[in-house]
Amino acid sequence: LSGITHYFETITSADEINIRKPQPEIYDYALQKANAEKSESLMIGDDWIADIEGAKAFGIEAIFFDVFKDGFQKDKAQSVLELSELKEIL
Repeated sequence: LSGITHYFETITSADEINIRKPQPEIYDYALQKANAEKSESLMIGDDWIADIEGAKAFGIEAIFFDVFKDGFQKDKAQSVLELSELKEIL
């Protein structure tokens, strides 16, 4: 819905395998689907526990998308307020 799908080779939904984040299997599935390595992957998510902590626990770098723009910050994690900011980061 964000209009940024053209920037990605694959997009993974937990519904594909019926496993929810932060379960490590969903991250492993996404990497296999994209034929990617942890070191070359990035999780961009708006749920701190499921997306950010789950990805970090699995060994993937993560960026928090602060959709509520409330300035939530934890563990000095990188965050963005607008998806357009990702262009500067990536």
